[in-house]
Amino acid sequence: MSRWSVRVFIVFFCSWGTLTPLHAQSYEGLLKFVPDDANTVALLRVHDFINSPLGVKEDWKKKHETEHLNGGVAIPPWVNVLLRTSYVRPGHGGGDWTSVLTVLPEGIDFKKIAKETGNELQEINSHPVFFSQKRNGYFVQFQGENQERILGGIVPASRQDVSRWISESAEEETTKLDEYLAQAIDDSSSQIILAISMKDMLDPVHIRYRLSGSKALENNTQARTALTLDFQSLQGVRLAVQVKESTQAEIRLDFDRTIGPESEHIKSLLVEFLNDAGSALDELENAGVETRGKSVILTMPLSGESLRRILSLVTSVSPPSASGPQTKTPEPPKPEIEPKSQGASGIDVKASLKYYRAVNHNVDDMEKAYKRINNYRQTAQWHDNFAKRIDELPIENVDPELLDYGQKMSSYLRSLGASLRGMGLKVDALNHSITYKVEQKPMYRNGYDWWYGGAWTAYGPYNYGRPMKTEVDTNLNQVRTKQADIVAKTQPDRDKIWQIINEERSTTRRAMVAKYGSDFQK
Repeated sequence: MSRWSVRVFIVFFCSWGTLTPLHAQSYEGLLKFVPDDANTVALLRVHDFINSPLGVKEDWKKKHETEHLNGGVAIPPWVNVLLRTSYVRPGHGGGDWTSVLTVLPEGIDFKKIAKETGNELQEINSHPVFFSQKRNGYFVQFQGENQERILGGIVPASRQDVSRWISESAEEETTKLDEYLAQAIDDSSSQIILAISMKDMLDPVHIRYRLSGSKALENNTQARTALTLDFQSLQGVRLAVQVKESTQAEIRLDFDRTIGPESEHIKSLLVEFLNDAGSALDELENAGVETRGKSVILTMPLSGESLRRILSLVTSVSPPSASGPQTKTPEPPKPEIEPKSQGASGIDVKASLKYYRAVNHNVDDMEKAYKRINNYRQTAQWHDNFAKRIDELPIENVDPELLDYGQKMSSYLRSLGASLRGMGLKVDALNHSITYKVEQKPMYRNGYDWWYGGAWTAYGPYNYGRPMKTEVDTNLNQVRTKQADIVAKTQPDRDKIWQIINEERSTTRRAMVAKYGSDFQK
């Protein structure tokens, strides 16, 4: 939740090699290596996820092995449990840092990961490390208990950051993970958990500003007063996803005071907050609401599409991919793509096909939302997330034409996200060009901005997302109405962008089929 939404990720994968089920589910050995100041955590219990009743029924293991090979899933097949932590500040896009931790199983070598991802193996404080330019951070191998090898990554990071991280990890006997976060992930019934510690995070002035501009509380002074006190005592927010025969999600807001009848407005506020942040979840509007003392709990089913959106939040920093350990009875090798995999030009056809399918996979998810229309205007953040996933795809030996194609698709998704935030665009469908108009009213950039109102332009946030006096003095409903008017009026621009996207896809598909054969038809 480096952007308070809840972007939770994907369905995964794969072969477990020599790992036992008990080992696959464990995360305790990772906690020692969590940086001390983390205020956000995400835990993915992949083994439990894949082996859930729904996962077994729909053969998620096989499907996500394929998805990973095609680049549609960021987490490598050999990952069993993934622990992700961040330090975030309200009003700032993203976080100061994000770390990721997982156990390296037998058959997965750190040096091999560095080599296969094209990174130079180095050493810091007697620990093997490598810098990933694509992720703008470092990966390091730690030594856990019982000779367990831990893969850790931190982004963004300098060598000094990594050196400090290694030194602090060596000094710690146990984790200093925030008590609220530790309690949140100690939930063995959920396969995916996200939590943020919010004690003393929200400023009372901005709470009042945000609630005074809420449509859900319009003309309800009593509820607004009570909720202002409630949110000043907010201890944290957590999201838990549980997969059995179906997928259920629970969002829990924990306060430090008993919640009264004003709790009936919490769901409407949450829907409003996420819609303003461009992180809408369709199922939230029909979620059940329950108050338990100092907590308000919302429960709802999750579609596969919403689950992938949530997962896009968690796996934004994932371990670099490397080929996993072979099983005792490997499947017969599949025939190579025709023509030969790599020619004199250095282009790898298989790598190019993998990249091409991964780009299309990400665009397809957003196109489904566009065609469905419902809540499409509140999906700006998801467009950014999926564009980022395209940017982070492996590009080594990929056909330059496809790299250009991927860059265009990423740019188009970001343009759609900007348009959905109310930013003006000039779209030339004939020449496939898009120009930003920056003289627009402020719009929310990330989940925390629903409190702070940070304005966003094509060049970045005004005041880096910090509150602006002019906006604090503005009626939030008026701002929201103006933004909605802009978004509605720019619908033809978004239609043109989707027209451009589909034309580019058709042109690229024809070119790749002519160059490499029918595999690119799919």
